[in-house]
Amino acid sequence: MSHLREIHAVGAATFADLDRLERYPEWYDRIRLNTPWGEARCHVLTSLAAPVTPLPLGDWCLRA
Repeated sequence: MSHLREIHAVGAATFADLDRLERYPEWYDRIRLNTPWGEARCHVLTSLAAPVTPLPLGDWCLRA
């Protein structure tokens, strides 16, 4: 299975929403990546402090 990659330009309010969604800095950290379109910031998992339920077939669209 290939991994889809997307880069989005977002404002400060959306980035703050993403931080809350990704539970930054409790569960995720941010890293900077160089891309063909410039520098990007990415959330990366640092902790599995909460219970995790695997997704069916690993597909978010098929979640219960």
